[in-house]
Amino acid sequence: MENWREQLSICREWARLKADIKSKVDELESIVAEMRLVEDGTFYLSEDHNRFVRAWRVLLDIDEVMAPTAPEVSELSDVVNQMVEIKAGDIYMAELHNLFADAWDLQVKINETYIENVVVILPRNDWDAMLDWIVDGAVVFIDPQIDTATPSDVRSVLNKYRVKFMVMMDTQPYRATYCGAWRDILYSVNYFTGRGCGSLTIYKSHDADHFGATSVEEHFDYFPLNRDRAPDVEPWTTPYPDYWGYKYVGKGVVVEVPYDGCWVNTNWLDKYITWKPCSYPETWQPTRIIVISLTGTDLPEFHEYPTLDETLKAWAEKKGWSFKDLR
Repeated sequence: MENWREQLSICREWARLKADIKSKVDELESIVAEMRLVEDGTFYLSEDHNRFVRAWRVLLDIDEVMAPTAPEVSELSDVVNQMVEIKAGDIYMAELHNLFADAWDLQVKINETYIENVVVILPRNDWDAMLDWIVDGAVVFIDPQIDTATPSDVRSVLNKYRVKFMVMMDTQPYRATYCGAWRDILYSVNYFTGRGCGSLTIYKSHDADHFGATSVEEHFDYFPLNRDRAPDVEPWTTPYPDYWGYKYVGKGVVVEVPYDGCWVNTNWLDKYITWKPCSYPETWQPTRIIVISLTGTDLPEFHEYPTLDETLKAWAEKKGWSFKDLR
């Protein structure tokens, strides 16, 4: 049952991207709504089995639209064609149930095949809208202060998805109420401390390799010191206390980035999108960019494009990604 609910959620997202499958997704939703959880002590009826068969036939139709060239779709077709509906009194063979398991193994791979690479600009701080777009590999631009999600909401997303939250810090000059404390979210994720996991050499090597910088002091003036941090934030781990904050939680990671500095131009923006803190020499491979942060600046003249959304639009064009402004 849980598999079907999750798959239905994925199909709804697909329907938003390809309207011609909407009727099939609606049909699948009707079938899933009729499914029931069969527990110990209850009978598994022919109707239970037949709903699964019908659901797989509809899902196959959807897959053939969304990933027509994927070899797993062809394999799934072979599996689904072996599925048969049964009636009361029929002997239920193990092979019939095993086909469902085989189908799910293939469907997981198909789901990974189709993820639209898209930059989505959403209304500022619209957490719920962000959830409609989030997928593994997503990068989310978000403000330091947000009141539309609870700490448990944030932990849930970080544990469920391999996602990178880019907290847009206004750090010139440092603001004690911002630095090191994503007030309503970051700090409340297990009491964020910004603890690092490497030595000065590792940090500087990683940053120099990825950003092309030669020294922390010269190129990273947004690294807040402990004294500039909010009083309710725990001190960083010594003896390396002077780096900006990040924290890995579950599958995801939360990082502080300089608001204006990270999108001075499309090249610099790309460095931040692909940056994977303290995982040298790996980089983050983005699948989707979601923006629920501020997009303007008081200093547009120092940027290649005057706003974050325009910079991302240009970045998307270079990458061959789609761009959607849904504000």
